[in-house]
Amino acid sequence: VQLLGVSALAAFSTHWQQARDLALFSLIVLTLSAIISGLLGYYVLAPIGLMTLQLLVAVSVSGSLATLLALRIRKTLPLTYRRNEFAFLLAGGNSAVIGLALIQGEALRPPLELVAHSLAAGLSFALLLLAFAAFRQRLALSDSPAPFRGPAAELFSLGILAMSLQAIGKLI
Repeated sequence: VQLLGVSALAAFSTHWQQARDLALFSLIVLTLSAIISGLLGYYVLAPIGLMTLQLLVAVSVSGSLATLLALRIRKTLPLTYRRNEFAFLLAGGNSAVIGLALIQGEALRPPLELVAHSLAAGLSFALLLLAFAAFRQRLALSDSPAPFRGPAAELFSLGILAMSLQAIGKLI
């Protein structure tokens, strides 16, 4: 069982604007770190037999990319950076980012397949984050009984969503 990205999904999907900013940021960091880690694994680590360093490479690449992108956002979009500073800094250590980078590095995919798979995973995570943010807003405004509100309902719904996505994944 791979619980990738659950922390970002639960913590930063409460407001639509914050979820949108984090989805775009995660899309960029997730895609680029998976591509770079995969290419380093394919062309550097595997040929010299150092695949045991894949975790170190994945963490280094994702942390560096998140930091560089956060610094760029701080210069160009200071209000967005102030609003999401904590989320942007944590994105480099997000389990989805590091997990995908590890999966890509271990899979040793050819470069074109690696780029396509990384982009699809990044888009999927961003869309899931936005969908869950919209769901949380709708749940907060709904007229449901008290036991079916709050974190319990959100976690229950997230569990159903995870089972649905896993079933779809097995069909594909």
